[in-house]
Amino acid sequence: MGAAGEIGPAQIMPSTAALYGLDLQRLKTEFDYNVAGGMMILKDHLSHFNVDNALRAYNGGPAFQLSPSSVQQKVRQYSAAVLSLRTSRFAYARCDTATEHR
Repeated sequence: MGAAGEIGPAQIMPSTAALYGLDLQRLKTEFDYNVAGGMMILKDHLSHFNVDNALRAYNGGPAFQLSPSSVQQKVRQYSAAVLSLRTSRFAYARCDTATEHR
């Protein structure tokens, strides 16, 4: 469990787990169950939001829109960092592929 109460590799908060009907004990003890739960939550967010806002909703929790602006700013910074990694990783992969085929 993390400092804020998040559980396992998918960092699922107990309140979010309850909303999605996930078993807290299994989240704590079963790696595959935890990751599958995280994927289910993210998939649900992606059905409602674009990628940026789905990441914000995942990181900010169910009450993200009602959060104080300081919390929203932290979540925006986190999602921007994740999205920059996604972009740089793809750029790096393209660069490696181009180098290999010369």
